[in-house]
Amino acid sequence: RKLSAAESGVCGSFAGAVAAALTTPIDVWKTRQMIGQAPRNGTLISSLYTIFRQEGVTGLFSGFLPRIQQCFWGGLVFFSSYDLSLDILKKTFGDINNQQFVHQNHHNVSKSDAAASSRVEKTTKTHTDTEVQDMNTDTHKQTSTTKTTTTTTTPSVPEALLAGGVAGVCVDTILFPLDTLKTRLQSAQGFRAAGGFRGVYRGLGAA
Repeated sequence: RKLSAAESGVCGSFAGAVAAALTTPIDVWKTRQMIGQAPRNGTLISSLYTIFRQEGVTGLFSGFLPRIQQCFWGGLVFFSSYDLSLDILKKTFGDINNQQFVHQNHHNVSKSDAAASSRVEKTTKTHTDTEVQDMNTDTHKQTSTTKTTTTTTTPSVPEALLAGGVAGVCVDTILFPLDTLKTRLQSAQGFRAAGGFRGVYRGLGAA
């Protein structure tokens, strides 16, 4: 069955938190590469070893708690917002994929009806009334089967892009302070020197 928006959000949040916990050292290395506090020619392994030798395990996992919270709540907000946006789009504009399917199926049904009628007309010239009645019954069953439609749950490309954009904006706006705090904690110059709790929404426009 299809998961609800809340169920998708909870699953995404726990998956994001586990991934964040396991990849925090790599994120520390990435942050220091971005702000120019890591050797330019250093490999990932050598850079992590240097951080461990100079700062210990706490250095490798600096910014751990804000990163876990960011990914946990980020997964919850993103998947919930995505599914909710899709539901609103489908209620407002209808299911685009299903509309295309029904239109194509209606065209096929029209062709099938025309062919069936032609067969019945030819048959009436050589068959008895009973045989014609049986054939009409078969034709009605065939047409009824052809007219049966199925509903697709796969979103169209425009729906997926729009819902994903809305979800991304929600995540960045709500959780931007956690990302700022995480980056400052991972800075080699220290949390306070990197800005502390000041201006946690600085750079939101670019994000």
